[in-house]
Amino acid sequence: MSLPDDKVVYFSTGACSQFKLVPGKYLHFDNTDGKWSFFQNEDPDGFYLHPFGSNGNLRSRVINKSLVKMIRSSTRYTEKGVKFMLISSDRKGQSCAVIEIITHKTYDQLIQQSK
Repeated sequence: MSLPDDKVVYFSTGACSQFKLVPGKYLHFDNTDGKWSFFQNEDPDGFYLHPFGSNGNLRSRVINKSLVKMIRSSTRYTEKGVKFMLISSDRKGQSCAVIEIITHKTYDQLIQQSK
């Protein structure tokens, strides 16, 4: 997951595939005690997941300036293009699988650390 600009939360082809993110559904984000997560369902109270891309290279994105601002503010990673790692969790949100967003380090920092 990345924040390429001030209004978009972007999900790569790999993330869409691995976590079965479906454009046209809605994502529901949660930030409890500084730990971000989300789940996907059809409830329009969430953030609409827009399709992005073509030719079998489907990616998706949420377009919402306030959401991006909240994520940046709480994580203190304010640079454009910052990426975060996503992981599956055992939790359920409204009977849907919850995906955790690792925010204590950026994706690039975690990859560098693992080398």
